[in-house]
This record gives sequence, C-alpha cells and structure tokens, in this order.
Amino acid sequence: MTTKNNSQISKHNRPICRRGVIWITKLCNIKCKFCYYLYEKGKTHTSFDSIERTIKWFKNQYHLEYVDITGGEPTIHPDIEKIIELSNENGIKPTIITNAQKTETIEKLIHAGLEDILISIHGINDFYDNVVQKKGAFKNIEKTLSMLNKNEFSFRTNTTLTSYSCNDIEEIVSWLLRVKPRIANLIAFNPHEGTLWAQENVQDFQVNYTKMAEAAKYAIDKLMSNGIWVNVRYMPLCFMKGYEKHICNFMQWQYDPYEWDCVSGERLSNEQVTKSLSEAEENGVFGNSDEEKIKNYLMKKQTSVNSYISQCSDCANKSICDGIYPQYLKSFGGEEFIATLGEDIEDPLHYRMEDLRWSQLKERF
Repeated sequence: MTTKNNSQISKHNRPICRRGVIWITKLCNIKCKFCYYLYEKGKTHTSFDSIERTIKWFKNQYHLEYVDITGGEPTIHPDIEKIIELSNENGIKPTIITNAQKTETIEKLIHAGLEDILISIHGINDFYDNVVQKKGAFKNIEKTLSMLNKNEFSFRTNTTLTSYSCNDIEEIVSWLLRVKPRIANLIAFNPHEGTLWAQENVQDFQVNYTKMAEAAKYAIDKLMSNGIWVNVRYMPLCFMKGYEKHICNFMQWQYDPYEWDCVSGERLSNEQVTKSLSEAEENGVFGNSDEEKIKNYLMKKQTSVNSYISQCSDCANKSICDGIYPQYLKSFGGEEFIATLGEDIEDPLHYRMEDLRWSQLKERF
C-alpha cells in the first residue's frame, strides 16, 4: 500500500531531518548482553549545565525542532524532568529512548511535556529478562505500556536483531501486534568502529545478515498488514530484495524525521559546513540542494571505513549502500552477498519513495 502523501515529496521537496540527539548518561538499570557500552568503564551522568548548553546550541546554531534524549537509560538521570522541561522551553520537542522500566517516572515526563517515546524490546517474557539480565524487566515494560494506553500516548519500538530476537521473532511480532506501536524499528547488530565489539570476532549472540533478513521479512509481512510501519536499519540492501523501501541505512538516514541530524551530531561550525559542501561538490555527491549534498557527503564519510567486495562493484545499489562492516566481514566472510543487477542508483530515496509512511511524524497522524 502506498501512502496518499507521495506528492508532498518530490525532486525539489525532500525531507531533511531536524532532530538532534543527546546522550545524557552512560549508566543503565539493565544489562543487555549485546549493549555497545556494556563493558565501558567510568560511565557517568552528563551534568545538567552541559545538557542545557547543548540544547540551546541545537536551537540557536542548528535550528533543530526535535531531540532524542538517550543513554544508557535516560530515565535514571536525576534531572530528567528538568531536561524535558528545558527542551520545551527552548522550542525543541523531546523524545526519550528508554527500556521502559520506570513507569512512574515516564508518566511524570509525559506531564512535563514529553513529545514521543521509543521503547527498546528484544524479546518476550522470561526470554527478555534473560537478555537484559534483570528478573521482572518484561513485566515493567507491560506496566509502562498500560500507563501509556491510559494516557492515550502512542509510542515506537526498537528491536536489535541478534540471535535472541531472531529466534524469538514470532513471539515478538505477536506481542507488537497486540500492543500496536506506530512504528517498529529492526536494527541490525553491527559492531561499528568506536564500539568495544568492533575488534571482536563473532559473538555468540551475533547472527549473519541472512538470518537477520529472514526475521525482518517475517516481521514486515505481519506488521505491515496490520498498519504498523517497519524500518530496517543498517542492513545491506542486497539481503532485502523486494523489501528495500523499508531499509534506512546511513545513506537514507538524513531524510528520516526520526533519525539524527549529522551536522549537529558532529558539532560542525558554519565554516566546516561550507567546506563540506565544497568537498561534496568536488566528489560529485548526489543531492538536489546544498543541504542534501552536505549531509549525503557526511554520511559517506561515516561509512568510509566499511568494506566493499567484488560483488559490490557490480551492484546497482553500491552508491546508496553502507558497504560491509569490517568486523562482520572478518566474522562471516562475503559469500552471502549477491549483487542487485541493473542501472546504478544514485538517489538514496530511490526505494523509500515507494511508500512514505516512514516520513510521517507523530503530530501528522
């Protein structure tokens, strides 16, 4: 099914995200076995003064309209209510990315002006408790969802694709059909550079893209038929043939209103933005506007450490794909990858334009 709003996005009218992100803490109240920060030492809360400076910077320097407040677990920050209020005072609508363990706190945040909520869910019942290493954790999520329903407050979900979620995908999907998030994100586990997993060989919870794609396609088929949009993030396009419109990788990232603006993410000055545009034009980066060229260029830089194998050189999607994460290639090899044949595709929105429900913000529903 195609959205009725396709005419709103065209060659010269393309969405660019206006959302920033703040990590207000690295501390957490659960221990997901696959967490990128699980073994990081010296984790602390960010000071309120630092958060205040960042929010004001987001508004005055980058003119953002939304902010994702994340961690660690943001609801355990002692100033979380003040942070939500501060964001609204500065004209930036706040979202929290949360494990939904602290129901009462989240309800207070709704009354303090929370605009949206993104809940992490990686399994069901005791299986989930085992993954996050906390007894009763799934019951806490159910309690929070009951509270959200009472307050008529909609939500989205994140599910990282690991052996845990892929093996439990039927139960996860059945649960999602019952609780009805607006959007369900399926996130491929990729130990990208800068994380503690990046130098490790395959983990016992890491599965190959073939396994992830099987789970993602099952979820898409079930959830989409019930009106729940599914995004698949950081999955090579060649594994999702026929489902490419659901893929949101780095090259699609800057068009998604629920993803994070890369200019503010890198804290670029006006001079650095101007330099990026010059470099983008020198390198022939795709874009129908200066902003589009800049952000596509920055996204290409983000994935420049990734690898491309012989199959990639023959693939029509090579210009809009992130390539292969070095740790993944080292762990699984490249035999799974099958090139998509045809004319080269340069527009990152080539597939996403087929159905624009991913572009619909909460306030437009």
